[in-house]
Amino acid sequence: MKVTGVIPARLQSSRLPRKLLLSETGKPLIQHTWEAACGAKLLDDLIVATDSEEIQAAVQAFGGKAELTGDFPSGTDRVADIARRCCTDSDVFINVQGDEPELNSAEIDRLVQTFLDFPSLEMATLATSIRCIEELQDSSCTKVVCDETGRAMYFSRSPIPYLRDVNLVEKFSQIEQGDCKSPWLL
Repeated sequence: MKVTGVIPARLQSSRLPRKLLLSETGKPLIQHTWEAACGAKLLDDLIVATDSEEIQAAVQAFGGKAELTGDFPSGTDRVADIARRCCTDSDVFINVQGDEPELNSAEIDRLVQTFLDFPSLEMATLATSIRCIEELQDSSCTKVVCDETGRAMYFSRSPIPYLRDVNLVEKFSQIEQGDCKSPWLL
């Protein structure tokens, strides 16, 4: 089974334009993500899928592999474009978020191993429990609701469910202290 990691890399992100080229540490953000993803032992190939010649040049400058894609509405569309055009021999595609410089490569391997263990699996995503109120309130932290079998039902950037008249800081504190079994138990 051939596994290809694809890092969708759009130049003009909506919240911080050109963020993947920001280089406050001496390296562009996309390079940090690339290097972290390269630590995954179960990826056979890694490609940056970008709409930008600037990002492509930056990736090639640090020795990475980058392919230009068309103008797509999402990173998933960019991954699909790479799958259709460049990697027809790959069996599994791992979508690695371009703005995750602290990515743990072992997590990529964990995800790949899931596909190896369950060959009929068509799609999977990594998720972890929210551990602090800041994550719960952070719109850049995507939340997921899963059913009892672990299947994702829906995703949101807002707390799920959105509780209009609940003090989330107080409720989260009750959970941490063991006074409440669930953040949604009112």
